Amino acid sequence: MKRRTSHLSRALLVAANHQASGLCQRLADLADVQCRAVGTLEEAEAVVEHKPPHVIILDYTLCGAAGIENLGMFMDALHARTIPLILITPPVSDWELEQFDQLGVYQSMANPFRMSELAVHVKEACKRNSAKKKTGSGELPALR
Repeated sequence: MKRRTSHLSRALLVAANHQASGLCQRLADLADVQCRAVGTLEEAEAVVEHKPPHVIILDYTLCGAAGIENLGMFMDALHARTIPLILITPPVSDWELEQFDQLGVYQSMANPFRMSELAVHVKEACKRNSAKKKTGSGELPALR
């Protein structure tokens, strides 16, 4: 029997990894969200335009050699909607972490990561996104 998912928050996983659909299913189970996986930034932007998710999980390696610049352009497309972005990164420098903060990345996590930790961040991001919509504020409420 298929469970009803219309009440669940939507997560978008953007990763070129062949295991993305499996990760998406695990995340859906652990975070109690609907999860959709796409393989490119362009596909992600199309999904956001059609049916905005409550949170986006992005594999930073998809941003390519011009990572920060490409991430900035992707974030610009999201800022009108203020969708929380969780970034999965390889080991990065302190400068890059500062850039992520300046761009408004909700959370960055170094790969490898624990799925349970990602699920916690996804749940928190969905709650904050819902609270933002209820208050009508364009900014995400501060963490506790």
